[in-house]
Amino acid sequence: MNKIKRIFRCLLWRFIIVLLRLFTKRVSGRSYHIKGLKIYVSKNTFPPFNTISTELLLDVLNNILDNMMQNKAAKEIKLCDMGAGTGIIGIFAARKGCSVIATDIQKEAIMVTKLNAMLNGVRVITRLGDLFSQFKPEEKFDIIVFNPPYFPFEPKDVFSYTYSGGKNYATLIRFLRNARKHLKQHGFILITLSNLIDEDFILTCATKLKYTIEKICERRGIPTEVIRVYRLSPSF
Repeated sequence: MNKIKRIFRCLLWRFIIVLLRLFTKRVSGRSYHIKGLKIYVSKNTFPPFNTISTELLLDVLNNILDNMMQNKAAKEIKLCDMGAGTGIIGIFAARKGCSVIATDIQKEAIMVTKLNAMLNGVRVITRLGDLFSQFKPEEKFDIIVFNPPYFPFEPKDVFSYTYSGGKNYATLIRFLRNARKHLKQHGFILITLSNLIDEDFILTCATKLKYTIEKICERRGIPTEVIRVYRLSPSF
């Protein structure tokens, strides 16, 4: 039965990837108004609409920032937009007044993030590199937001970096190992996961790495898929 489930899951991954590629091809090369922002989508960046995860993260982030701003000025809140893609998450936070660094492994994504920051009149510092490879040890954040590439495949082309997280979820695990080094004492991670992957394995790894896990919310995507947002807080 487990073997049948694995085969079905793999087929579903492939189906979703085909849909994602077709959708991105159809919507790329244009700008869209999303959450009050003007966002350009290129052919190799993850579309931040009609894909559930980004919009769900933005709703969660909006509520969290509003609550945080009751106790501190927005400019005091330092946020890292990990795997920025179009940069919409970092730009959204910057529009609310946060200090933002956005990073991505793909040069095209960094260029699109810079363009979108200009289109929305905000300042977002960008870093080109693999996860935290371009960060100094002393750079720490209140919030690190990651809408990760969580399918356990090796990337084979530029666009596949938007969904391929490496064998055995290598990218996600490396992120969890290193993210805690770049969090302030009361800092935390906001991350999306899907029930279509081995969510329990990833959360177990997070627990072993001394993170406290809180499920914030969830939303149904395509049939059988549920996207969840988690808040991970490290024990120091």
